[in-house]
Amino acid sequence: MGLAGSSAIVTATLRALTEFFGVQIPQPVLPGLILSVELDELKIGAGLQDRVIQVYGGVVFMDFDRERMDRDGFGLYEPMEPGLLPPLYVAYHDTLAEGTEVTHNDLRSRYNRGDEAVHAGIKRWAELTQQARDLILAGRGREIGR
Repeated sequence: MGLAGSSAIVTATLRALTEFFGVQIPQPVLPGLILSVELDELKIGAGLQDRVIQVYGGVVFMDFDRERMDRDGFGLYEPMEPGLLPPLYVAYHDTLAEGTEVTHNDLRSRYNRGDEAVHAGIKRWAELTQQARDLILAGRGREIGR
């Protein structure tokens, strides 16, 4: 489907089942459960980001610190006020898409093998994300990228 369609279907199904059976799953745990359904049951390559935003909605800062993930079983998912965001735009090219499993499976494999470039890239994106979050919360979101 693209654009997180499979995770949206799994998320909606789990929400319906928990409501029907009266089961409560803590919000931070739910994205990991959804991911495990996709990875283990459906054999779809995926990551946590799509599942977190589908569970929380809105704008969410996500910190996937390895130590926290190992200790708690989930990351830090911090909802943020959308009104604090600077003006945003989405750019895309309609002929450059490929299946998400191509990218996710290769990155996951490289990450698991300890590929230094992948680990360095993840670390750098985490730093940039933290900087952006801090600027947004300080009311200085327009300074992102300067």
